[in-house]
Amino acid sequence: MVSDSLRCSVLSWDHPYIHTVSDSLRCSVLSWDPPYIHTVSDRLRCSVLTWDHPNIHTVSDRLRCSVLSSQPACSVSVLHLSILLQRGSGLFEVLLNRTTIILSGRILISENVSQEFSKNVAVSSDLSDLSANEVYSELESRGYQYKDQFRGILNAKVGEKGCVATVQWTGNWCSYIDSLIQLVLFSNGEDSQKLYLPLEIQQIIIDPTLQSGIKG
Repeated sequence: MVSDSLRCSVLSWDHPYIHTVSDSLRCSVLSWDPPYIHTVSDRLRCSVLTWDHPNIHTVSDRLRCSVLSSQPACSVSVLHLSILLQRGSGLFEVLLNRTTIILSGRILISENVSQEFSKNVAVSSDLSDLSANEVYSELESRGYQYKDQFRGILNAKVGEKGCVATVQWTGNWCSYIDSLIQLVLFSNGEDSQKLYLPLEIQQIIIDPTLQSGIKG
């Protein structure tokens, strides 16, 4: 089990074979093509979990993830992570130095993908239009730094309850989902103007076939 007191990372999916993340995010990438684990790289402020699994196309159920509450301040260049995946149940764990669990969750294939995507999210009617430059200028003022493909929000409409936005699709699942999480951070931090990090991912639903015919 993962302690609720632990800080949490961004959980991302890679489709297919995306093994890098911008250094501006101050995070490392852990990626694998089943059943082999390939790389863990660079300095960690937060950890992004990335994977490609040809037999899992949609994700449901509860996903819990966390990062160590105290990260090394660039004194350690590499942290060694291991991944355990139970193919039958879909349960997985990420271990630091093969002993400490820093992330756990479950991956499932949804029985009815169309029904999962039919749920509407309520937002306020009094929305303010923001351009991409306005969104990222605001995020930068709070302490976030996004560059290049990780500036995927093209425009946003923000209200007191939720937001609606256009997010660019370039074929990179890692940057695409990161941009979606940026919207949550942007909306939740609007009142306090503070830097927010996600503490838990309850559920992510992905149907990569919807994006397969879209050109970025």
